[in-house]
Parts: sequence; structure tokens; C-alpha cells
Amino acid sequence: MILNIIGKKEELEQFRSSLIIANGSYNVSIKNIIIKKYSWFNYKLTIELQGNERNINRFKKRLDKNSRKLIYSNV
Repeated sequence: MILNIIGKKEELEQFRSSLIIANGSYNVSIKNIIIKKYSWFNYKLTIELQGNERNINRFKKRLDKNSRKLIYSNV
């Protein structure tokens, strides 16, 4: 599953470091993390997750708690 998160570069960098620490929790592994420019002010963080759907949904709930300021969408 791929998640896209949109936000300011500093917030995404901070969030990225917390994701690296959380890698492996809930039996979900992070295969790839990319930050690209999205618009004039915002950047897009793309996360590729590997695991079963139930565990990925649990991991996403944890992301909701940790990233209230950030907006993400499933692809």
C-alpha cells in the first residue's frame, strides 16, 4: 500500500524520522520513503508499506495520532 502525505518540508522530515523508528511495528515494514516538491509551499511524502491489510490499518491509526497537522491519502 502507498500513502501520500502532504505538508511542510520541516514537518515531513520530522515525521519521516519518526517513521524510521516505527518501522517494523504492527508487523508492517516500510519499503520506501520519498519526499518530493508538491506545490510552491508544500511537499509530498510517499510511503510504501508492506504487510497485511489489518496490520496496515492499525499502523495508519497510529499515523493519525502522530500526524494531526499532516494530510494523507491512500493510493
